[in-house]
Amino acid sequence: MVYPESYMTMLVKFNTVSDDNIISIHMPADVMANEARTLYFWAYDDLDVLLANGLKEQYLNELLPASDALLTAESIWRNEIESGGEFSNEWKAKSPEAFELRSILLHTYKYAFRNDPDLLKLLAELQKGSSNTDLIEDLHGLNLLGLKYADKLQAINADKALVVRSGELAIVMGDLLAKVNSQRIGSNDSKTIRDKAYTYVNNLLNEVRECGRYVFWKDEKRLKGYRSNYNRKKYIRRKNSFVEEVQE
Repeated sequence: MVYPESYMTMLVKFNTVSDDNIISIHMPADVMANEARTLYFWAYDDLDVLLANGLKEQYLNELLPASDALLTAESIWRNEIESGGEFSNEWKAKSPEAFELRSILLHTYKYAFRNDPDLLKLLAELQKGSSNTDLIEDLHGLNLLGLKYADKLQAINADKALVVRSGELAIVMGDLLAKVNSQRIGSNDSKTIRDKAYTYVNNLLNEVRECGRYVFWKDEKRLKGYRSNYNRKKYIRRKNSFVEEVQE
């Protein structure tokens, strides 16, 4: 997939955030991105005085591209989660048939191979695992046994179509499980990138806001632009909720 150049540029910077320094999500990514854009236009009017008091111009200049890249990272992660969900749902829909076929064939083969200790040992090995990977391996093994000892199955009038189906399902379920696992790995990677992007933007916001609060600590008209509107509203909701509880 081709991503915007601005995202690829910021991705390099996002990856400078170590895994140990990733912060927890304390506001939605789209809200943070919007606050970053709002802060950029607010703080740009104070650029000279902010620079004069130690703010690095890079922090302000990166607010817009970093906020856009954060939204892209969020979208990539959510898209992979949704895609992975489709594969997982498909696995859930098809796996009952696969497990049932495995059970039927094991039952059939035990009777067909009842007089062959070596083949019974092979069946015992197939029954040991219960994971999704084991299911696929078992179907493949049962298919090979059914084809190799077709005469023993024919002797008990076993359904040959079930042997054929086991081979088909082994391929289908194997491919599907690979997609599920691949998507999970991909979504984990994309989540890490989203979290690093979130942390990076948060750090930019803090740098600009802290400088603004330092400079305009006695100028309420300018100071208000260096506060988080989201956090202010959350504080008010909590305060009102506390007051209501006390009054009750």
